[in-house]
Amino acid sequence: MIPFPSAVKIPKPSSPFMIRVHGFFHAFVLLRISCWYMKYCDYFGIPYLKVTAAALIWPLPFNTVIKFGPKVREEEALAIDLAHRIGLPAPRLLSYGSGSLGEFNSIWMTLCPGEQLPRVWGTMSEEELANVANDLDTCLLRMRQCHNPDRPRISSLTGSHILSYRATDGRIKACEDEEELLNHLMAIRADWDSPPEQYNALTNKVMAMTKMSHSIVLTHGDLYPHNMLVKNGRLSGIVDWECAGWMPEYWDYSTMLVRGHALYPDSWRNLIKANPGFIYSEELSADEALVNCTCTAWG
Repeated sequence: MIPFPSAVKIPKPSSPFMIRVHGFFHAFVLLRISCWYMKYCDYFGIPYLKVTAAALIWPLPFNTVIKFGPKVREEEALAIDLAHRIGLPAPRLLSYGSGSLGEFNSIWMTLCPGEQLPRVWGTMSEEELANVANDLDTCLLRMRQCHNPDRPRISSLTGSHILSYRATDGRIKACEDEEELLNHLMAIRADWDSPPEQYNALTNKVMAMTKMSHSIVLTHGDLYPHNMLVKNGRLSGIVDWECAGWMPEYWDYSTMLVRGHALYPDSWRNLIKANPGFIYSEELSADEALVNCTCTAWG
């Protein structure tokens, strides 16, 4: 990993004109090249990244891909660009496009090497798994060095809402501070969903986080094993930055522990909690209470 840059320039949105130009190029040039490329690879038996559902990932020559779908946003492209700039093992953004095929938007980027962590988990030694967890911790520590340059406001990189699977409608609105964020996440609760004593106890436990001091930093927001790539026993890529934004510094740690993939929960939790960057035991306990309060209404 390269040293953290002394001055990080936060990427800004492109002009509407260039976004349309890139959108046309992606839709009518790159997607056609991708189709020809897949036929070529199939004919010669060359392995390539298969197109996946939801937000489609189309393979391209020269170790690049294009992510194409209705949920693709420029905020994700900017987060990818920023992550790469600060030296994380993230894709390198080539261009973001929109407006050529209805509501479908697209991101052209480089392809990170490696396999998804859950696919190779069973073949990895304890030492290799510990190395991956340590590499991830190094990345999270680096992200904690990257602050919102405008003000400590919770939002996407453009100042808008953040996509999140932890919110009732799949999005977290832009908030002025952590108290507003927690009130927003707690708003989906009904006062009849638990006895009054339990309801008040959970509420107090969650809101206790507002009394703690947290920086607002760059977060991934969806940092689960399927979004981590591994090669030669080390973390080689962090992908799928659609939920990224400016959030409290504990957000990635607690989110991947309270809502992580059900595979290998104990061993994965233990590896993450053993890293020196994990200093959020109280926040994790409060976030677990938040999950217990709200998970039935997540989007």
